[in-house]
Amino acid sequence: MTGKLTVDTFGERREWTADELASLACGGRLRVSEVVADHPRATHATFSSRDGYRASIPLGVARRQGVLFLQADGSIRLRVEDGATLCWNVKDLGEVRLTVGAEPDSVPENPVH
Repeated sequence: MTGKLTVDTFGERREWTADELASLACGGRLRVSEVVADHPRATHATFSSRDGYRASIPLGVARRQGVLFLQADGSIRLRVEDGATLCWNVKDLGEVRLTVGAEPDSVPENPVH
């Protein structure tokens, strides 16, 4: 695998290598809560793809329902099981940033699917 994931917790950055993620994964998948810690100030986590796609998700929802899938090509895919919108599912994930309040998503609130 060649992918990596950066998690930014208010300026403290943790870079997860593909090997580290694979060691935590079971069958190529792992819960978001295994790599994104809870934080008393954070209300949301913004998940960004390598091409700039963004989805800002309430932190509790992301940690409870979010699953990371390690793809054969080395990329990482986020899926939020039973999420409020399919737009929370992010392909080619590269960064997670914890925030106070939601950040703007890169898609409209009610996109056509």
